[in-house]
Amino acid sequence: MRSCFKRVTWFWRGWYIENWKYDVSVDKVEASVVTISNRGQLVLPTPVEVLFTDGTKQRVTLPVETWMSKTTYTWTLQNKTSIASVTIDPDHMLPDDNRANNAWKAK
Repeated sequence: MRSCFKRVTWFWRGWYIENWKYDVSVDKVEASVVTISNRGQLVLPTPVEVLFTDGTKQRVTLPVETWMSKTTYTWTLQNKTSIASVTIDPDHMLPDDNRANNAWKAK
């Protein structure tokens, strides 16, 4: 039973003990490399959706462990089509402190 609580200490610590803020941002997109950072202290599973110029989509959920030892995550996509947009939390389910930095669109 004890190991069950250990797995969610990130949740209790961030939400209740520290009252940290959650702010994840799309920092940069270059070719097929997307750089995302956690500008807050709170860690949560983070859904990210990529729309390609051919109309296809790819959605992943970055696990909590992504943010445990670093604040920046670099994701290299294997798709041969150009990226049209990247959106963090496309369903607006997370308590992001600044949604203005949650999306990137190609020019």
